[in-house]
Amino acid sequence: MRTAAAVLAAAALGSACAGAPAAAPEEPKGAGNAASPVFAKAEGGGAAIAGTTIFRKGEGGYNCFRIPAIVRTQDRSTLLAFAEGRNNNCDDTGDIDVVLKRSTDDGRTWGGLEPVSDGAGDTRGNPVPVVDRGTGRISLLTTHNPGPECNPGTKCTRTPYLQHSTDPKGTGWTAPKAQPQLKKADWSTWYATGPGHGLQLTRPGDHQNRMLAGINFGGGGGLKGAGLVHSDDGGTTWQLGALDDRTGEKITPQELSLLETVDGRVYTAARNQDNSGTETPTGNRADAVSTDAGASFSQDFAVVPELKGPVVQGSVVRLRAKTAGDPNNLVLFSGPYNTDPAMDHRRHTMRIRTSSDEGATWQEGGTVIDATWAAYSDLVNLGGGWAGLLYEAGSPASEDAHETIRYARFNESDLAR
Repeated sequence: MRTAAAVLAAAALGSACAGAPAAAPEEPKGAGNAASPVFAKAEGGGAAIAGTTIFRKGEGGYNCFRIPAIVRTQDRSTLLAFAEGRNNNCDDTGDIDVVLKRSTDDGRTWGGLEPVSDGAGDTRGNPVPVVDRGTGRISLLTTHNPGPECNPGTKCTRTPYLQHSTDPKGTGWTAPKAQPQLKKADWSTWYATGPGHGLQLTRPGDHQNRMLAGINFGGGGGLKGAGLVHSDDGGTTWQLGALDDRTGEKITPQELSLLETVDGRVYTAARNQDNSGTETPTGNRADAVSTDAGASFSQDFAVVPELKGPVVQGSVVRLRAKTAGDPNNLVLFSGPYNTDPAMDHRRHTMRIRTSSDEGATWQEGGTVIDATWAAYSDLVNLGGGWAGLLYEAGSPASEDAHETIRYARFNESDLAR
């Protein structure tokens, strides 16, 4: 089956890119030898780019940290790493806060825990930060539910919320404000924002600087689907955009990650929840495409056959671009995939896989980042051919991918092509 991106790829060939041709790789600002990737033994004799632990179970009194999201501030001076700080246990519901840590040297060192949103006994999570390139203000979409809710067999009142940074460095945050316009009344059993970084469009036109984020939803009678929300005023107000109602259809898209293609389309990568609970490593990723800046989907979600691995969230980001279809273009996807047939459905072995045709096709193997238990992740472009990856990981003996959240920094030259 061709992916949604592949269906439209031919139309993109030869289109001009919004950005300049890629420059030679260079060290990102503030980096030095201490920040260089450390290589460790990986399965199959390959190399793994070992990450530095940023959040660890028990830190600050939290039981665990999950659901990473990362952005770089407008002035490029600071990385902000967001996570859920889970208080009572590591379950998806309960007393959960949104917290962050910051780095001013491209991830060599990180500061202490900073509060962003206090659950106060409830669940606040699924962070989606989006940086406004004009003002530097950061919009943060999250999802809330009362703490006892959303366990199996209970009702689930999930509500989207919005916060803003009080300065471009993200040192302070406004109080969360409910966004009921981003949820339809019949989405009564499930709703989630993101998670992971959002997107701001760059190409000239009517929707330049539009902000976008992904959502997914569920309701009675088997209602299910996913879509996009957008803002045209720097993140102050948000509206529903493209929606793919999958009720009665195959593919259950969740946990969206977004990318602007070189010809102005919005590539939407998704987890496919259909195979949850099975041992199949295939059919667990899907994608969709919007050609009108996220207002609608021109191609609904379709399975991405090359991206094998477990049912889990993943992230996409552009590393560089020249023109559509150029072999020097590089888009990255992060997610776990262990090639051992006994392990290929487990959340193990964090990898980066690349696409040079705007997500139409992907590497199957790619590059190992961490050869241990691993789950959710988020990517950030550091410039000059460098990228950063914030990801959940555990120790080899633990079989627990939620022991830590780590940060790895790597260069284009580290990636298998």
